[in-house]
Amino acid sequence: MMRFYIRILLVAVFTSACSSVFAQSMKYGVVAGFQLSRAQVADFRCGFHIGAKGEFNFSDNENRPYLDFGMSLSARGWKGEIAYLGGENDYVDWNCRLYYLEIPLHIGYKFYVNERIKVLANLGPYLAVGLSGKSVIDEENGEPSKENPFKNGMYKRC
Repeated sequence: MMRFYIRILLVAVFTSACSSVFAQSMKYGVVAGFQLSRAQVADFRCGFHIGAKGEFNFSDNENRPYLDFGMSLSARGWKGEIAYLGGENDYVDWNCRLYYLEIPLHIGYKFYVNERIKVLANLGPYLAVGLSGKSVIDEENGEPSKENPFKNGMYKRC
């Protein structure tokens, strides 16, 4: 796992070093927003994402290909009343919050329709690494159980 973090650091250093060479073709920015996520048997939960984004244009033409990349922290999760495995009509309240580091790498193309309108199309993979999380199960008879879903093996980090 440590080698993975070293690779991420090397990519970030390489990207920032290349930005001085291609300063006229690089754009940087901050991205932030809200998102809804849920499990199939649970209710939606509001989350967020915040991070940095970069864009490298391969040419100076109006219609041109570009590379879109970034790194962001994303909060996902769900809440709801879930059937308990111990009994037929037993339900528990389950709240789960998961934090991921997301690294997208997309290649795309810009189509300029006119001065005020352009259409962007891109595709590509992204890597999401689970950083931490909290799962709370509230049973009616007893103390709520709190645990990290990545540490107990409920979810894989990558």
